[in-house]
Amino acid sequence: MLGEDLPLIDARVTVEHLLAHRSGIGDYLDDDEVKDSNDYLMPVPVHKLVVTEDYLAILDGHPAKFAPDERFGYCNSGYVVLALIVRACLGKAVP
Repeated sequence: MLGEDLPLIDARVTVEHLLAHRSGIGDYLDDDEVKDSNDYLMPVPVHKLVVTEDYLAILDGHPAKFAPDERFGYCNSGYVVLALIVRACLGKAVP
């Protein structure tokens, strides 16, 4: 469903994995990578993140941290991916 937009998300990732933080997908806000929040910059100005699709620019390019269902790993990106799935199922933008 999201393969073309987010090719680094493993096709085996399910909604359950995303909800349980067991998807292993890379996170745009990765606490393991950024030690000082002052060093973190979004690749897109936050005022341009209005609708869910706007987040595609910050979700892409983050490699998986582990295989789906391998372990728990909190992931902010999972919620955005869930919103994209809902949007795709409804056929419209979800803010």
